[in-house]
Amino acid sequence: MMKTLGSLLASILLLISFQNESLAHTKSVSYSSWAIQDEEVIVNFTVASREVTKLMEYQVNYPSLTDSLRSHLMEHIYSDNMISKPVINILNTEPGTTGLSLKFNIDQVEGYIFDVNIFFNQIPSHVHYAKINYESGQKRTMVLNENNHQITFLTTADEPLEQASFDSFKQYLGLGFTHILEGIDHLLFLLALFILCKSFKNLIFAATGFTIGHSLTLALAASNIVIPEVNIIESLIGWTIVLASIEALNIPKHEMRKIQLGILIMVMTMSALSLFSIVDFKTGFIIGLGLLTLAILRLNEDREESEKLRPMLAIIFGTIHGFGFANILNEINLDRTNFLFSLLGFNLGVEIGQILVLLSMWILTTYLVTKILTKDMQKITHLVSSILCSIGLYWFLTRLLG
Repeated sequence: MMKTLGSLLASILLLISFQNESLAHTKSVSYSSWAIQDEEVIVNFTVASREVTKLMEYQVNYPSLTDSLRSHLMEHIYSDNMISKPVINILNTEPGTTGLSLKFNIDQVEGYIFDVNIFFNQIPSHVHYAKINYESGQKRTMVLNENNHQITFLTTADEPLEQASFDSFKQYLGLGFTHILEGIDHLLFLLALFILCKSFKNLIFAATGFTIGHSLTLALAASNIVIPEVNIIESLIGWTIVLASIEALNIPKHEMRKIQLGILIMVMTMSALSLFSIVDFKTGFIIGLGLLTLAILRLNEDREESEKLRPMLAIIFGTIHGFGFANILNEINLDRTNFLFSLLGFNLGVEIGQILVLLSMWILTTYLVTKILTKDMQKITHLVSSILCSIGLYWFLTRLLG
């Protein structure tokens, strides 16, 4: 037990470098809506103000965010069919966000291409979500990145419906794939789940349960049937890592009782702070989370029973992560004109990324066990589980308090 506590304390100290990344889904993104008309294109462009400060233009136009963004977009959104430079106006946006409206006069042709090479040179990982609206009412959403930043328009919007649906499927397939690979909290949970499973068969069952859970809640949240609070879901994702890593530590039964007592004390303390309005917690949420946690920890005392029910627990954890996956779709306003194709593509992209991650872990671990670290593998997994527990606890507290 002392080794476990030592590992936890050491890993908590390492978390100081993570303090600005408590929301693991925070990344460099921007958004635009395009209104396609006969002789002009109107673009409403918005981005977090912190991203504008990363541009080279900001060094020249400091401290004006709008001037910096205006000079940047003038040079980085371009089409050969433009008659003149765009007319640019400032948009009223939420605090912490900078926005501009650009009106382009365009030659009357059947189609044209816009090169939207924004932010990608300075921030290669930047992602841009563009929603295109035609006069006919047809809509589509595109996801632009460093390797794909061109938008092709047909002025008559006569693109076949099947092709538009397939394009939405491909766009959201890529979005789901990159989201799981860039979502460090989802990856760490998969790592904890991987450590828990002692055989490839158990891993498949657990991963299937996780898939069922997040597919269900992803569909519910994307359909606006259930709308959870973002900070609550983000904190719960951190807590799933804590619970999975505690089980992976294989703590003795008498020590597990001490952890249960600690959880009970923490729940009572947080509930008291909430009741006296010292901290803005939701008392019902804290009590419910405490009861669920105690039930799971009590279940972990019986290793055989816990292993049998692990797919069911993976479904529970998957439902939480599914709401986390849905947050990114809510941010970009999921393409409702091709809703099913977009949702299916995103979910399938997540699954492909998840399978690749788990297979990579399995291959790497198999190689390490058989070739290099045969005797020390248990110590390594113990240390990794301790670090995962610390990270999950840190994310839970910072996201809940933030």
